[in-house]
Amino acid sequence: MKFGVSPAYFLSKYGEHFSPQQCIAEVPLIKKMGFDSMQLEITYVQHLDDWRSSQVSQLQATCEEYTVDISQLVAHFWIENSTTPIGILNGYSREEVSKLLVLAESLPGCSLLTVPFGKFHTEQQVMTHESYRKIERTLLDNLQRLCDMAQAHGVKIALELQPGSIIPGLGGVQQILSILQSVDNLGYNFDTGHAHAFRDVLETIPARLGNRIFGTHLCDNDGMVNLSLTPGEGTIDWEQVLDALLLNGYQESLDLEIMCPPEEVSKKYKEGLDYISQYVEK
Repeated sequence: MKFGVSPAYFLSKYGEHFSPQQCIAEVPLIKKMGFDSMQLEITYVQHLDDWRSSQVSQLQATCEEYTVDISQLVAHFWIENSTTPIGILNGYSREEVSKLLVLAESLPGCSLLTVPFGKFHTEQQVMTHESYRKIERTLLDNLQRLCDMAQAHGVKIALELQPGSIIPGLGGVQQILSILQSVDNLGYNFDTGHAHAFRDVLETIPARLGNRIFGTHLCDNDGMVNLSLTPGEGTIDWEQVLDALLLNGYQESLDLEIMCPPEEVSKKYKEGLDYISQYVEK
């Protein structure tokens, strides 16, 4: 079993505008801490072009030297396409999709693009039943087109749900997967912190989704406030959650998602790794 770090590692250490060079420079330290993989994130659309071919080549060489994979690419800036009616109706830019997919397939070991869904709000508009149904239909069409484009690049799409998103937790994911039955490259990024704050029963999620869990963001909280704490600092039963993941065939990287002050990053991620690895045979 592989262990990795999510973009929260870089966000905690360098802030929202972390650079390709900073990511590359962290590879040796991440490996030294005991991790096998890491995730990259495009936080703002203006950073989509930061990953030029020279940076990608340097990352490939560094990852090969230290045997570190990129487990997923997170399109964080797309969160704006999920939080309002107009954002959903506008959909995903074809140009942005193409750039992200080309980047994802060029990253060493990466075949997963994660699409976040933030808290939905109506912008103080009163919605009718029909207008809401139109948004739901558009959302399904957006995901269908995105998955079709990703399929051509050998890339899977994972949904990451924050509390209050228009997709109402695990039940909403299951409904989408049922409607889009023919789309086999659509799944779920299991963020334990979001799901716990969503009040989902975490230890049942692997059984409910089976092989549609494509990646993880492992963090803790109290089940009320949507925090990303070190595993063991909240109320999640990690032994049950990790047992359920492995029992249901999860074989991808177990990636930690811990937000903390910059000076605590190495300490917190090492503590998190030590904590979850006691329940997992590497």
